[in-house]
Amino acid sequence: FAQEKQDEEIVYGLVDAPQFYDIFKLNAFYFQDIHKKAMDLKSNKAWVFGPGWFPGLPRLGDVSFLPEKPDRVKLSRKQSYRTLMIGALNLVMSVLVLDLVSRNYRLMTTLHTVSISMVAALSAYETGVILDGGKAMITNLIRFFLVLGLSESAVFSEIWLVGFWFSTFLLITSVLHS
Repeated sequence: FAQEKQDEEIVYGLVDAPQFYDIFKLNAFYFQDIHKKAMDLKSNKAWVFGPGWFPGLPRLGDVSFLPEKPDRVKLSRKQSYRTLMIGALNLVMSVLVLDLVSRNYRLMTTLHTVSISMVAALSAYETGVILDGGKAMITNLIRFFLVLGLSESAVFSEIWLVGFWFSTFLLITSVLHS
């Protein structure tokens, strides 16, 4: 423990500041570093002890070589109003879908739960892709057909129509965005 220094700006975040919004990359980008370290050291201990470990060091590594005040480039991209709105709509879709699952999970089959969770995950993933400047046509098509496939279920009648039109709207915007 160290006392907080009032004259220093606190720097939050990871040691390496990722320069992307993609949720899958954000959750997995350190695994590439760990794999490279494991191959370089010819030891699987890097997988168990983490990216800060080196032979001869304690399990969590040695942070004394890290800079006291890291110089990180903040991820800040200029986005058009339209891009931000599409990203926000995708985020809203994720929240609405997860709310549907939490309110109706007892009535849902495993297939419905997985399908609806995939709709939420695709919506969240697409938000990152759009903010990174990528194209989301395939993600929109998959999500559209998942929503279409859920149409026969009585469990989703209250929100299915909204989800269908919402997915259709996002599919059309991705076509226009490409």
